[in-house]
Amino acid sequence: VPVSATALAEGGLIVAGYLLCFAVGMTFRLETGISVVWPPSGFTLAILLRFGMRGIVPIWIGGAIAKVGDLIFDGSLRTQLAQLRANLTKGSL
Repeated sequence: VPVSATALAEGGLIVAGYLLCFAVGMTFRLETGISVVWPPSGFTLAILLRFGMRGIVPIWIGGAIAKVGDLIFDGSLRTQLAQLRANLTKGSL
């Protein structure tokens, strides 16, 4: 199925918008790692209402990029698991 340049541009803008909302949401993150406000959920709802099923793939790609980027930016998986283990041991989770 050929994809038009317009569809690719829309998809790229959706991915960029999701990543921007993700960055905003991460600024509201508490010390426990939980974000008080999560803008990507509202962005996803707006995109799905506007574009329908066409918006699912760019949202998924944006979410995957955000998750991998957050994992790389915050540290290795081993470090995060060690931090989770320490929090569970302290009972502060």
